[in-house]
Amino acid sequence: MCIEKRLVVTPGNTEYKLATTADYVKCHTLMRDLGEVDAPIRWPTLVAKRGKKVVGFLGTIPSKEAIIAGPLAIDLEEIENPAFVALRLFDLYDQILYTAGIEVYLFTVEADNKKQISLIERAFGLEPYAEQDGMAWFRRTPCRSVDQEPPQ
Repeated sequence: MCIEKRLVVTPGNTEYKLATTADYVKCHTLMRDLGEVDAPIRWPTLVAKRGKKVVGFLGTIPSKEAIIAGPLAIDLEEIENPAFVALRLFDLYDQILYTAGIEVYLFTVEADNKKQISLIERAFGLEPYAEQDGMAWFRRTPCRSVDQEPPQ
């Protein structure tokens, strides 16, 4: 069975899965609608969908030096609790990277966003390992599920 079919999660009325080509277009539309910079995103990109509408996604920032998760965009008008959506997207991201044999990936949060940093510390047990250009950098080891401890 291909990875795309195994990694579809549908709690409630939101479906979480790998982005299709059409979903990438919707991700870029969501970024613009949210007033975010319409940045390039690469595989893997995971989407949260309600019907045919992308209500959130976690992409991969193009880089030759590392796997960098991002951007993360969530439609706050559609999603009541964005933390749950973010956790599910990161859970699937972990599963994809774990399956691909990736040993570590990076992601950033604005360094002055203490609420988000606190959430990351509580949800993943991570603290920023560096701060640069106003961004706090995190390093994470993928695991099969956020309920599972990362390999040592």
